[in-house]
Amino acid sequence: MSNMGVIIEKLQGDKRSIDAKKRWIDTKTGWNNYTHSKEKEDLEKKISPLVKINKTREERGRTINLKKNTEISIVKNSNLPKFKSFEESLERIITFLNLKIFNQLCIGSNNKESIDLIYSNNEHNEEDNKYLIELKTTANTPLYAFIELIKDYCLLKKLDKSDRGKIEKLILLAPKSYFEKFKEQNSIIEFFKTIEEFNKNSESKFSIMYFDGVNEETFEPLISYINNTNTRKIQWESSNSVRYNYVKHIELSEISEKDFNLKNLPKNLLFENWEELNIEKWMKL
Repeated sequence: MSNMGVIIEKLQGDKRSIDAKKRWIDTKTGWNNYTHSKEKEDLEKKISPLVKINKTREERGRTINLKKNTEISIVKNSNLPKFKSFEESLERIITFLNLKIFNQLCIGSNNKESIDLIYSNNEHNEEDNKYLIELKTTANTPLYAFIELIKDYCLLKKLDKSDRGKIEKLILLAPKSYFEKFKEQNSIIEFFKTIEEFNKNSESKFSIMYFDGVNEETFEPLISYINNTNTRKIQWESSNSVRYNYVKHIELSEISEKDFNLKNLPKNLLFENWEELNIEKWMKL
């Protein structure tokens, strides 16, 4: 079972199935029920003993080498081409556009469990303060994302015992449209109380940030360019997926500026242009 599965199973002491517990933190109804509870748990203290490090990573030693994966994939069948995964593509576009942002650091009990994004001044993990960033587009509730970030934070602390800088911030990052789905005011207020409890007890601080004016349609020119580009390395491949017939991969760093100017991608995705979301702003979305 994944670390997130273990956490969901253990967070409440009742006998409900894990599927029922997942719905408890990952639906609007569950989000409201949790945030309206009177007791605010010290989530880091509760989650830390539950998480396990990838054994292969542990055997290699404690050094964390950050990387940039900026390959994106588009798919098609009888319809127009689209991103294989909008969230994954957005993560990789953000990584490409921001010099100090890295992605896909494998830390969990299986190779699929990774930190989405890490802001760091140094790819060799030398002394600097890092931000762990959980990116969401449409899936999961803010509560689920919050618990995911605490899980990643606890895993990274176990993995890296050095004194080469601390994890200064945990950031939930999403388009403005993501937060517009969770507008119930009491839930927002209670969620921020949960955040305050975490920030009071933890060395790192949790914050919420958003960007506006970005959706899958924003990237239609890029998708069109990839669709129409055919080289030995970039070509449509047959797929066994039931959702699409063909897939094509391209490395953003290999796109020539004269063919497609990536500088025209949304400036809202630059780290310095993200906006912090507080209670007042959230209620007015």
